[in-house]
Amino acid sequence: MSDFDSDDDIFKKMQAEDDEVKPIDIGAGAPSTRSPSPGSPPFHESDLINPAEEFRQEIPEEIASHMFDNDINFIRKGEYVDILRKDPTLRQLRIGGGWEQRAIEEDKVDIDLSIFFLDRNDKTREDSDFIFYNNQSGFEGGCKHGGDSRTGAGEGDDETVLLDLNALPFDIQKIMFVFSIYDEEMKGLNFSLVRDVFLRIVNEESGDEVCRFAFEDNELIGGNGIYVASLIREGPRWTFEAIGQFVNGGLAEIASKYGIIVQELQSTG
Repeated sequence: MSDFDSDDDIFKKMQAEDDEVKPIDIGAGAPSTRSPSPGSPPFHESDLINPAEEFRQEIPEEIASHMFDNDINFIRKGEYVDILRKDPTLRQLRIGGGWEQRAIEEDKVDIDLSIFFLDRNDKTREDSDFIFYNNQSGFEGGCKHGGDSRTGAGEGDDETVLLDLNALPFDIQKIMFVFSIYDEEMKGLNFSLVRDVFLRIVNEESGDEVCRFAFEDNELIGGNGIYVASLIREGPRWTFEAIGQFVNGGLAEIASKYGIIVQELQSTG
């Protein structure tokens, strides 16, 4: 008799081994025992591949290396971006605003970036919820204005604000970003005198740009104040909305709307 088992014995041995293997339960209704990281979106809203979707290849390296390029992050007026879904690591924000003088020979236009922290009634709770060139810090250092740029000269951001989302109390439901023209001599300066106006959000820790809202030059036809964009709080989520609404009356008009008593209307246009 051969030292090897017969074909029938081999088959029986393999069958017995198969019977010992326990199937893995991957039922769709089984709850996950893994706690999501703070601020992470539900699975059905995440960028993870849904089992119902067709197979998707990994993003090629040459594309992945440009995932934070401006053309990918550029958004238009009226659009929304869930910034924590776009970048789940985002906690420390740098809000940067920029512009350029349209013509060198024209009066210099001093544009200011200001921020209003609003409650559910769309109002500031107190004067310290208004961050601008004369009140450059709030929320115990959780928000810091980088200071006033009076010319817009040079590349990149002209004015910046650093913001720690975790420093904000829960009754802050909206953050409004505003541009206004400082026109102390009442010359009638307006946004038609500038070009390349933009606002962007950057992950301060990684340096990655999350989103950028830029105005077309043909949109800059008047007004001395702009409701540029807002961050809207929805539970752990923050949604960026590109607004682009122009107003007359400058920063005084906008501040009054949000419950700030303005003492010097002239200096705010």
